[in-house]
Amino acid sequence: CQQDLHRVVLSSSSYITFQRIRLVYASFKNTMSSKDADLGEKLSAPPDFNGPTSKRHMTDILCTVLLWCMWITMTGLGLYAMQQGDYRLILYPLDYDGNLCGTNKGQVDMTDYPYLYYVNDFSGGVCVSECPKLENLTDVKTLVTYSGLYQVDGSYITSDDIAIADYSYNNDTLACTETLCYPNGDPEESFTSYGVNMGKGFSYYAMDTYELMWRCVFTDEARDAVDAIVNPNDQNNLTSVIDTMATQNEQIKQGYSIWNNLYGDLWVARYYILGLGFGAPLVVGFVYSLFLRIPLVLPFMVWFSVAATIAIVFGGAYYAGELAAEWENADPPMYTDDNIKVAQYGSYA
Repeated sequence: CQQDLHRVVLSSSSYITFQRIRLVYASFKNTMSSKDADLGEKLSAPPDFNGPTSKRHMTDILCTVLLWCMWITMTGLGLYAMQQGDYRLILYPLDYDGNLCGTNKGQVDMTDYPYLYYVNDFSGGVCVSECPKLENLTDVKTLVTYSGLYQVDGSYITSDDIAIADYSYNNDTLACTETLCYPNGDPEESFTSYGVNMGKGFSYYAMDTYELMWRCVFTDEARDAVDAIVNPNDQNNLTSVIDTMATQNEQIKQGYSIWNNLYGDLWVARYYILGLGFGAPLVVGFVYSLFLRIPLVLPFMVWFSVAATIAIVFGGAYYAGELAAEWENADPPMYTDDNIKVAQYGSYA
């Protein structure tokens, strides 16, 4: 009996499912095949209906004119840049004489010398075929100069280790001599010589480097090795140089301080910048777009965004003002007057 009842139930369920499918199919077939079915009277607009655009007119004439001026100006700048500019000036390094390393732009074709080797702290350098890799990290008896390699007794590297472009065409370039760059053959005297001048002259020591955007950057190990030989008393300490140089003015001191603080803060906060500048906006934007799809939440989200934007602006201004007041009342002072003024003006803006 149980088996018979089970078969009856299955048969009934199958029959009901079949009937449902048949009805759906019949309805679909009738809809597709009833071309002559009565669909009702076709809607038509009254004769005097001009549509929703009859009362519309231009309202932002001034902004339209400004937009066209911007387009024309940017198009003109773009055409001028294409004809007169050279993008390689941004990408490729520039040597001390105005030649672009790795290109034929300049007085000399530097196509075979794509890398820049720095010879002083002012970004002056020469084009080389490859960034040098030195097993002993440095050769302090070899100087890389604006006119090529200058070597004294005891040097071990060759021109194959540092292949410098030919700058013999430039007769105005200072060339190293024993008096100018290596007095008495002493490395410590060479460091303070006119040619090297503690990294501010027209020559510097051959050092191990690594390539970064076509620039040869000294490795930390090579710097330490050179300092131990030519500068054991740390004569080129940045703080002492800034404080003791007679020609150094207050603006340049502030420039050193600002750039050091800027790059230091960026490096310390690099992970926060990456997370809050890329990851967090991606997640927040995705969640925000999902909330906008909810009908009842949409008005709340729109007005919340407007209020939050205004609150952030005023909150930032209040914080900058309080910070400026805190810096101004600090004893002893921790920030300069210029830093305090920047915070104050930022709060006003």
